[in-house]
Amino acid sequence: LRALRPPVPAAESESLGVSLRYVLGKEHFEKELMKELGCDASKKTFLDLKHWCWVRPHARGFLRSQFKICPRDGRLGCAVVDALPEEHRARATVFVSWTWSYAVAEMLSALRAW
Repeated sequence: LRALRPPVPAAESESLGVSLRYVLGKEHFEKELMKELGCDASKKTFLDLKHWCWVRPHARGFLRSQFKICPRDGRLGCAVVDALPEEHRARATVFVSWTWSYAVAEMLSALRAW
């Protein structure tokens, strides 16, 4: 298997973050979740997403991250941030703390209020 775009250097990958525009944009995160799960994901928790995307048999990862090469170790399976299109990732400037038991809608609501 090959990466779909030129690999990002490991040091650069380690400092990447997901853009707020991607997370809050109706055409991005929520739409991708709907596509991945086949249903409204707003009531799902991040634990539910973890199971669906990475734990269940034949899981593909979010945005097919399980089939992409990790820029940090060169092995198959990368972080979600590495699977995003370049316009939706950049050097992280803020750390957002959250918990796996939060519902997607709860997290998005908090980010919109921020």
